[in-house]
Amino acid sequence: MLYVLLVFQRTHLLLPYYLVFSLTGVGLTSVVSSFASTKERLLWSVTLLGLAILGLAKSQPAEFVSAELVFLLGLWIIWLTMGTIPTVEIIKPVGVVMGLVLLLINTSYYYRSPKVRMLGIAPEERAVVFMRDNLKPGAHVGTYASRDPVAAKMTYVRMHENALVYMSHEQEFLRWMTDNNVAAIYVDSNLKNNKTLWALIERQIGKSLQVGLEDGDVQVLLKMHGADESINKLGVTHPSGVE
Repeated sequence: MLYVLLVFQRTHLLLPYYLVFSLTGVGLTSVVSSFASTKERLLWSVTLLGLAILGLAKSQPAEFVSAELVFLLGLWIIWLTMGTIPTVEIIKPVGVVMGLVLLLINTSYYYRSPKVRMLGIAPEERAVVFMRDNLKPGAHVGTYASRDPVAAKMTYVRMHENALVYMSHEQEFLRWMTDNNVAAIYVDSNLKNNKTLWALIERQIGKSLQVGLEDGDVQVLLKMHGADESINKLGVTHPSGVE
């Protein structure tokens, strides 16, 4: 409301919040100013009690019925409080503030508390959580892009055309895994787009790699125990200077 008073333009009148808030303020000011009027107290009491009874008759939710009763109780508290010190002028704006607070409290059940998004909803996030829980910190993870392994606090091992251009056989891929101390391979759609490389990886599932996590296009493939010994028996090396 302070922003509206300091920075105002005509287009603000197109927003319902400002109009509703202003009308509410005018109405509460009127109620507080005429707190001594018996007719107005009676009118408010009959109206709010009537709405509560109507809500009960139509089997409305308990929140709907209690809203009128709580607001009526708050109004009477304001009226009785102001009636004890009617000569103090500052009690009127205090009564308006009390009414606004009462409205906010009374309608708070309409607004649900914000839900904090937990890590592990998206497939990529689940993979990050899985790597954190199942791999040692800093373990070498081969993948196309570094984002998710780095988020899991792993060591990124580059896997794309420029890094693995020489590979065409299964043994070369296995030797590359051993030389780079790869503990897992993080598979996503970018890695699968390299058909040759993905074919090499896919053939190792169940042999030297096992599926640790699979969610859509995202997979975390863990190196199986004993894979290094079987790879060393192959005696295959890749071109010097290439990793």
